[in-house]
Amino acid sequence: MPTVQDIIRQHFVFWQQYVSTPQGQTFVNFYQVQTKPVVMILDAETKTKLKEWTGFIEPDLLLDHVTAFVGTASLLPRAALPC
Repeated sequence: MPTVQDIIRQHFVFWQQYVSTPQGQTFVNFYQVQTKPVVMILDAETKTKLKEWTGFIEPDLLLDHVTAFVGTASLLPRAALPC
């Protein structure tokens, strides 16, 4: 069975920042983060938030959520999608 780490490596770019850093503050302000910790899936081209989970999430539950997202969402660049 894959792990959260396996799914992230295969399908996503992992980026983590502390709220106290300038990059963290920019992220919190731009995406209006109210509850931390937060896990978000963002569209790499448009920066649109596609999915969000807040608070501590057990790894098995996060794996279920992310796997379901990967199974239902297209992560292909728009240019690669059929018309």
